[in-house]
Amino acid sequence: MTTYLDAQLAWATVEHCRPSMRRRELNIVFVALGAGDYYTAIAASIAAMNHAQNSLPEELRDGLTAWADLIMDPLSRNRIDDLIARASVTPAPIPLTRCDVPLDRPPERPRRMR
Repeated sequence: MTTYLDAQLAWATVEHCRPSMRRRELNIVFVALGAGDYYTAIAASIAAMNHAQNSLPEELRDGLTAWADLIMDPLSRNRIDDLIARASVTPAPIPLTRCDVPLDRPPERPRRMR
């Protein structure tokens, strides 16, 4: 049985994850929302966000965890728990530059080949 709160949570999840989704994923999610299949919409949204290596805000993660507590099917529950856990980990920042040369001296010029 779905409720108004399921729909609100699904739409909030989709809106947060939307920048991470490609057109195909958006189509799947919006068809699922239109059909009232909020589980599929939420799972596909979080999976797309995990693929893009983004994380969920704490408030949304807590709401999804509480929602997952109400899912009766153990397989569905395990899948959502796994997706939420992976979305909770903030990826390490990628350094923009790498500098192996000490900053107190200029880099050596390449030598000419003869």
